[in-house]
Amino acid sequence: MSVGRWNPFDEAFLRSHGEKTPWLDFPVDVRETDTGYLIQAALPGVRPEDLHLQVRENTLQITGHIEEAAEEHHARWLRRERVTGRFERTIRLLTDVEAEQTEAVLEYGVLMVRLPKVQQSQPRSIPIR
Repeated sequence: MSVGRWNPFDEAFLRSHGEKTPWLDFPVDVRETDTGYLIQAALPGVRPEDLHLQVRENTLQITGHIEEAAEEHHARWLRRERVTGRFERTIRLLTDVEAEQTEAVLEYGVLMVRLPKVQQSQPRSIPIR
């Protein structure tokens, strides 16, 4: 899956026509450095316990859900733009990453994930006896 740009107009069009999408979409920034990747995802209203990250080789999968409060379910809405439900996003990176050293922080509605690249073996001269 390639990384694409989030289009809020597509989402607004679907909501305004009463169609439900199976997965909620959210914007993601992916930055590469010499030693790894930094991923930032906008996830307002998501609690850490409702979020799951999985790293495998060169892929990061972000899944979770945003719950609707019980009192909101029966309300008479005049306008509703915040979405609830399940979401999933898979991000394929250019190189394999160290899953064991990956760090993630959710703060102020922004998920930040640091994924260090797998260290490539360095060439070494071997003395002959």
